[in-house]
Amino acid sequence: MEVSDEDQKPQLTILLHANGRTLRLGAPAKWLRAVELGDLSPETPIEAVGPARRYEGPASGVPELRAIFDRRGLISAEPEAPVDEKSTTEVATEANDDVKDDPDLVSDLVPEGAPDEEPDEEPPEAPMAPPVVVQPPARGSAIWIVVVGALVVGILGFAASFSTSAPEPTAPTAQEPTTTVEPAIPPAQFLEAGTTASWNSAKDVEGQVYLFEDYRITFNARLTTGGQKAPVITIERGTDRPLEIVGAAWTADAEAEVTGGRMDAAIRGPVLLLSWYTGGAHCCTEVMLITSGPAGLVGRRLGASDSGMRIDDLDGDGIGELISSDERFLYAFASYAESVAPPWVRTMQDRVITDANDQPAYRRIFEAALPDTEKACLTHNNGGCAAFVAIAARLGRADWGWALMMENYDRSSSWTLPVGCSGPRAGETCPSGQEIVYPDFPTALAAFLTEAGYGPLPEIRGEQDAAELDPETQPEAQPEPVIQASFDCARADNAVLRLICATPLLADSDLRLDAAYRKAMARTDAPLQLRDEQRDWIFLRNSGPAEVGRLLRMYEERIKQLNKDRRQ
Repeated sequence: MEVSDEDQKPQLTILLHANGRTLRLGAPAKWLRAVELGDLSPETPIEAVGPARRYEGPASGVPELRAIFDRRGLISAEPEAPVDEKSTTEVATEANDDVKDDPDLVSDLVPEGAPDEEPDEEPPEAPMAPPVVVQPPARGSAIWIVVVGALVVGILGFAASFSTSAPEPTAPTAQEPTTTVEPAIPPAQFLEAGTTASWNSAKDVEGQVYLFEDYRITFNARLTTGGQKAPVITIERGTDRPLEIVGAAWTADAEAEVTGGRMDAAIRGPVLLLSWYTGGAHCCTEVMLITSGPAGLVGRRLGASDSGMRIDDLDGDGIGELISSDERFLYAFASYAESVAPPWVRTMQDRVITDANDQPAYRRIFEAALPDTEKACLTHNNGGCAAFVAIAARLGRADWGWALMMENYDRSSSWTLPVGCSGPRAGETCPSGQEIVYPDFPTALAAFLTEAGYGPLPEIRGEQDAAELDPETQPEAQPEPVIQASFDCARADNAVLRLICATPLLADSDLRLDAAYRKAMARTDAPLQLRDEQRDWIFLRNSGPAEVGRLLRMYEERIKQLNKDRRQ
């Protein structure tokens, strides 16, 4: 927020008298500086002069100074002391009486237009009491002279104090309106690309300015009729018309955030990302993108987000991507606390924002999210399993993700599953009579991921197929082989081998392992050692629990090890 020169003119001058010197503080910033240096405290005797105002007494008696002391915790709220009023002529004369600068404060303490030297003419003295005539005795003496002198000085001092001291506090009376003193605004702060500045009216002053390249961002607060505060963000850039954005008012303190970055691959110009919380248990952060173009500054609402949005340069090309999360997963298969939302990546070109989740350059954000979702699924959390399969599909590992989900999802969950639709939806609503109710979690998940754009996905398996893959429900009788493994499935004699023969994904892994082992044996110069290592691995595989996830991980790790083994 720009402050005009007219607004900066001092409305009240504070005079400090100490050690025969007078220090004049003509601006709120200088009052604050004097408080910080300890030269001005609530008990400091001062004079305060201004248009039709005059006060002499402790600093806490001036409403503007008292507000500063209150904010800094130097004084508790008490009734304000009334101030004496004098004519404008008296105030202007007394404000320039024997004033000198204090070298411990800033060098320009005297307001603009004040005289640099003391005036040639003496200012008028304070009103005096009528002269008292004392008739001395016929004989003078030194003692009598001292007595008379002390009496005169005492009378004059009493008269001066009577005319200038502040009266005792009385009942509040109508006074001239005073100028509200705003706290000094700290210098503007610079933002680095990709960093976020958080502002809160309870912690930070209003009028705080942040600078990102040629953007100027000013934060203020606006009080609503309900006693709440809304953040007011003013954006300025060059000669563009300033843009003012008012956020949501939901609490006694206003708060907002700003992030600067570069997002547009075509224009390569800087953008701002503004956000503010709107209240609620699980929602929401409102997000707005600020760009500058031929039409000037433009604000585009990106919608409400539970986890917010950020700018992150995933591929290191100097142009950031818009990162959020796919919040369609929230509440879909579990409660909010148990739901997990996969990452969501968008890019911008020529000010057009598009989804970019399938681009290989952004794989790392999905790879980083995969381990946590896998752990969530392994704890039988259906919300975690749904996100895990979705992320695995993004990475081209849908079969592996599906097999691990089938082994670990919670079959006893009573959560209401998403409803499918046999035709196009009207927004988020399926037309009446076209709803599809799915019988179990795997079927509902496969349909949900297909509709949401994740894939390719494996064949849908229902609850009965899941039971057939559950090792605890496997009958002791040998199942018919569904695919050929590296060993004879007709002679499988334990649960692990039977599970491999009954699971196409595991049987395929077993065949790939056998091929990798044969290649490693053909090139190694230590075949006996490699054979013993392979036998040890087979023993560990067969002696562990019959779990699809465990076996898949063992196969993948062993195949990688054999492919890297270049012993000659």
